[in-house]
Amino acid sequence: MGEPLNDDERALFAKLTGREREPRQRIEEAVFVIGRRGGKSRTMATLAAYIVGLCKHPLVRGERGVLLCIAPDQRQAAIVLD
Repeated sequence: MGEPLNDDERALFAKLTGREREPRQRIEEAVFVIGRRGGKSRTMATLAAYIVGLCKHPLVRGERGVLLCIAPDQRQAAIVLD
């Protein structure tokens, strides 16, 4: 999300990515290889809650922000909604 890391987080980041420094801005796109039952729906729901609740948005006073989560079927939609 482009947030600055503390020293412990930076060490873990370097170990996992092989990079010395984290990117200083939020990325626009990411690709993950995740199998079935890998927690994708729950992870996206958590990310959506983070973006809605903790990130700044350029809304004007009185405007209401909307976050759209799309699921392929009602079962997966229930997982994301919960």
